[in-house]
Amino acid sequence: MNRFAYAEPSSVKAASALLADTARRALPMAGGVDLLGELKDRIVEPDLLVNLKSIRELDYVRFDSDGTLRLGALATLAAVTGHDRVRREFPALAQAADSLGSPDIRNVGTVGGNLCQRPR
Repeated sequence: MNRFAYAEPSSVKAASALLADTARRALPMAGGVDLLGELKDRIVEPDLLVNLKSIRELDYVRFDSDGTLRLGALATLAAVTGHDRVRREFPALAQAADSLGSPDIRNVGTVGGNLCQRPR
């Protein structure tokens, strides 16, 4: 694994600025389940890892007043499967999230990370 810098911004604006800096090869990280393997195998070699986990505004499972389900990019798979209303109104989504990895992986794996996962 190559050396890289590490940043932990506390807002979407700060994270976006770090990731948009074209002078560096920056990658976002949340749960890091897949990213760590890619780093070890040298599939990716960033200059900067931007940890998104401290950006609270991205971590939610909620329903709008009209019943629309909203999932934040940092919502864990465990949060999705453990949400009573998701299980009741969107059982296929809850079942799909529950089928991904082990309980340990579901506790750290995020919705955003799974949607952006690079197939190997």
